[in-house]
Amino acid sequence: MDEHVKKFLNTYSGKILLEKHNLTDYGFWEVTGEDPNCDMGGYHHKPELGIFEGVLEDVINYAVHLPGWYTWGYGGDIVAYSSKKIKKITADSVKEFANNRNKAKTLEAELERIKRELANLEE
Repeated sequence: MDEHVKKFLNTYSGKILLEKHNLTDYGFWEVTGEDPNCDMGGYHHKPELGIFEGVLEDVINYAVHLPGWYTWGYGGDIVAYSSKKIKKITADSVKEFANNRNKAKTLEAELERIKRELANLEE
């Protein structure tokens, strides 16, 4: 087993991953790199390295060698990515979204008009 893989599997993130999944599990995996800010101050984030489809063992072997996986030594993170998070976009869904946005703007304007009218009645 690769040294980087062993290192990851011995981290808290690696242990939690293997409590939930087997190395032979097939799916979509969200991979984030290590937070480059190792101290308590300042901005913290885990850079997105990608969403990968495949067997978990293969994804781990790939991910631990990506630039950004390690920045100061702890390593990144891998979690199962639910296909429920993926929304298929079509021309029809874009039109529906635009129509709903326009309806919302119209309703917001109407609500503001009614609020002004109520305020005038209360005076």
